[in-house]
Amino acid sequence: MDNSEYEYRIIRDPIHGYVCLSKKESDLIDTPIFQRLRRIKQLANSHLVYPSTMHTRFEHSLGVVEIAYRIANRIKSIKNDGDKIRALRYAALLHDIGHGPFSHVFEDIIARINNFDTFNHELITKDLLNNEEDLKKIINNDLDNVLNLLFEVNNRQVEHCIISGPLDADKFDYLLRDSYHAGVAYGVFDKTRVMFTLKEIKGGFLDTKESYLGAEMGGLEAVLGMVLAKYYMYESVYSHKTRRIVDSMLIRSTELAIENDETFKRESLLYSSDNIEFLNFFKNLNDITFLNLLLNTKYDKARNIAKMIYYRKLFKPIYRKDVGQLPTTIRPHILRLKRKNAKNLEEEIGKIIEIDPDFVIVDRQSISNPLYREPYSDELQEPIYFQDKDKEVSELSDIPTPLSRTGRPTVERFWVYAPVEKDKRPKIENRLEDFIEREMGA
Repeated sequence: MDNSEYEYRIIRDPIHGYVCLSKKESDLIDTPIFQRLRRIKQLANSHLVYPSTMHTRFEHSLGVVEIAYRIANRIKSIKNDGDKIRALRYAALLHDIGHGPFSHVFEDIIARINNFDTFNHELITKDLLNNEEDLKKIINNDLDNVLNLLFEVNNRQVEHCIISGPLDADKFDYLLRDSYHAGVAYGVFDKTRVMFTLKEIKGGFLDTKESYLGAEMGGLEAVLGMVLAKYYMYESVYSHKTRRIVDSMLIRSTELAIENDETFKRESLLYSSDNIEFLNFFKNLNDITFLNLLLNTKYDKARNIAKMIYYRKLFKPIYRKDVGQLPTTIRPHILRLKRKNAKNLEEEIGKIIEIDPDFVIVDRQSISNPLYREPYSDELQEPIYFQDKDKEVSELSDIPTPLSRTGRPTVERFWVYAPVEKDKRPKIENRLEDFIEREMGA
C-alpha cells in the first residue's frame, strides 16, 4: 500500500516524533470545530496541581491518529485495505470533537442540568458528525464507516478495538502524553514492545464471529505495564484530590448559576440528540469562554466560587475516608449516595460546621482495580486477550501473574470539601466523624 498520501502534512510531536496527515485530514483539522480543541485542555484543571499539563485535546487527537495508523499496520486484515485505513484514521482523528469545556467535567455538568444518570461526549461527537456540513463534505462517502467505528457496540471487529478497547490508540497516546506533561513516570510503559506484540484474535474459545485486538503471550509483561500505568495515572494524576476539588467547585458554580441567574444560558445546555440549538451553543464553548460565563454570572455565590478557581483559592478536604475503613453499617449508605441525598448531607454538614451549605461539597470517588475480577463472574469491561500463534486464546485475568485476582475490585473514598482554614480542620474533622457515624450508621 502506498503511504505517500499520508505525508501531505507532517507535524512534529514530542511523544511520537512525527504525525503525518493526508490532504483531507489536514482539511479536517483546519475546520473551526476541530480548531476549537486547541482551547480545551486535555486534563481540565490538573494544571492547578501539575502546572505543565496545559496540553489540549487538539494534540492528543493528532497523536491518536498516528498511533491508530501504526497499530493498523501491524494487523494483516487491515494494513492493505485502503478503505478501512482511511475510515480508521478519520475516526481516530475525530474521536474527541464532542468534548466540552474542561473535558469530562462538562459531561457531569450536562448530566446534572438534564437530570441524566450519566452523559458522555460521544453523543455530541455523533451529533456533530451527522450535522456539521464541513465535516461531512470532507469525510463524504466514508461517513457511515466512521460512525460504525466510533459507535457500533455489537459485532466487534479488530478495527473497532483500535479506536475503543483496552489496548486502543487513545490509551497509547494519553498515558504517555499526560505523563510527559505532568512530569511523572506513572504513565510510562513499553510502547514499542506492546505495539510489536499486538495481533488480531478471532473467534477461538470466544465462540463468536467477532475479532479483537490482543497480544502475543510474549507481550504479557509489557501489556501489564500499560494496564498498571493507567491505574496509577488515575490514582496519582487524574484523581488527584486537588483536581477533584476544583472539578467539584466548577460543577457547583455552574449549578448555582443555572438555579439562580435567569440570564444564564440554561436552555442552551438542555441536550437532546441532533438538537441544533444545543450544538450551535456548544461549538462556541471552550475552557476560556465557559469560565468567563461563570465569572460574569449575576449570582454572587456562583461568581465567587468561579473567582476562587481563577485565583486558585480552593476548597480544602475537611473529611476523607476509605469506605472500607468506615463501620459496616455506614458503607452501604456511602456507596448508594445519590445527588439528592448528597445535597441533604451537605446541608446537615453546613449546619454542623457553620458554613453555607452551598460551599460544602460531598464527593464519592471510585478507582477500579484493572486486574480484579470476581471468580466465575462476567467482566463488564472488554477483556484483554493473548494468543501465541494459533494456540489457545487466554484472557489476562486467567493468566498467572504476581497481580492476578488480588486486591479489591475498586478503591472507594468519601470526601467532604469546604473553604476552611488549616488550623480549624482537625476539630471540624472530629465533629464530622461523630456526625457521620451517628447519623449514617443509625
